[in-house]
Amino acid sequence: MENFYTQLPLIFFEEDAWKKAAGICKLQGVTKAMLVFGRNTRKSGLADKVAASFEAMAITVFEWTKVKPDPSYHDINEGGHLARKLGVNAVIGIGGGSAMDTAKGIYCMLGNPQTENVMDHCFGGRGKALPMKRPMALLIMIPTTSGTGSEVSTGAVITDDEIQYKATLGGLQILPNVALMDPKLDMSMPFDLTANTAFDALTHAIESYLIGGLAHKVKPMMNFNPLTDTMALEASRLIYHNLPTCLDHPQDLDARAAVKYGAMLAGIGMCPGGLTLGHGIGQLFGA
Repeated sequence: MENFYTQLPLIFFEEDAWKKAAGICKLQGVTKAMLVFGRNTRKSGLADKVAASFEAMAITVFEWTKVKPDPSYHDINEGGHLARKLGVNAVIGIGGGSAMDTAKGIYCMLGNPQTENVMDHCFGGRGKALPMKRPMALLIMIPTTSGTGSEVSTGAVITDDEIQYKATLGGLQILPNVALMDPKLDMSMPFDLTANTAFDALTHAIESYLIGGLAHKVKPMMNFNPLTDTMALEASRLIYHNLPTCLDHPQDLDARAAVKYGAMLAGIGMCPGGLTLGHGIGQLFGA
């Protein structure tokens, strides 16, 4: 018998799934929510719609918009300190991997009031890998791309600007409570972003599957298993067969949904054990 564990947020996969965020927060007693998003999410109108849905539920909304590719620990520290000062009890990441990773960093800071620098809980570089606690707050993700899998994963990538190093913040303490998967949100992605994010997800699937067969020989604690293998294979199939349609016909909702589902499966499947050298090399080039 092969023992294993897995970890999952509560997942809603449907059109307009983002509309559930405010209601879920209200049911859980949230009174103050911080929305974390970048300028493209503002430009699309989604951020304002989400904010309005929270305000309609009488939940006070604060916005954190210092989101950029390869999120900086400086911005996360600033956002985390503000979240503590405001007393927010929900953090909502809206956007691609950078927005969701920023939200995870702020969430970490919220749960560890003694921490001045989120890098203290990161692995690699100047990170100290100190233990972290999970805050008594909700973490909800609304992904607008299909690539990083951050909405269902236990990790975040945070950049140490001074040494240009991408450190990892990781653990069940930052696993989102809820992932709201709305394939319609992907339909506005341009060609390049659609392709790039999908290839990120595809490599998650391929790398986790390839390393899985050697996991117990290389490092017994790595938790690859038949469940993660199944996710990796299905993710690869879905992305391989549907990405060309997304690129040729970006308004094809069924194809968008298939790629989003594949990226989600790859995000879940990669977490128990990690990835291979491919992703490590990619980070050196900023990918």
